[in-house]
Amino acid sequence: TDISAAVTVNLVSSDATEATVPATVTIPANQAAVSFAIDAVDDAILDGTQTVSITGMASGYFEVSDTVEVTDFETLTIAIVAAAIAENAGAAATTATLTRSNTDISAAVTVNLVSSDISEATVPATVTIPANQAAVSFAIDAVDDAILDGTQTVSITGTASGYFEVSDTVEVTDFETL
Repeated sequence: TDISAAVTVNLVSSDATEATVPATVTIPANQAAVSFAIDAVDDAILDGTQTVSITGMASGYFEVSDTVEVTDFETLTIAIVAAAIAENAGAAATTATLTRSNTDISAAVTVNLVSSDISEATVPATVTIPANQAAVSFAIDAVDDAILDGTQTVSITGTASGYFEVSDTVEVTDFETL
């Protein structure tokens, strides 16, 4: 194959809402190939991994295509209202807000919650962000462990299908004294 002349290749993405490519790239003279960027697009829609075809066309050459998998990146956030709570504060010692990042909020999302230390703070096993809402609040209950153990850091973690895991922390201060 003669590669003495530069070749301009037209590029097309089968789904520009998921991945974009430059309109053209030029393979320089005396080179057999050129690299180009494929940019993922955050569409803010919880739609899972999407397959996108990238096609290259140049005059005098066969059309070629290949695929790329674009991984979804929708997130949840947990924002705990209080930075610290007393272990003897009991039920609803503080609250947290769980928010989803995607713009299509037509379906409810059930989120599994876990406390890293249930002897200090507990949360409901699950909370549901209702359809057509971006967020929901839930209570964090303080637990008095009756042990002189100082301030403990507790992570509250949330997981849901299709979303990346998220967590936030709260300090639980000790109530016992010497």
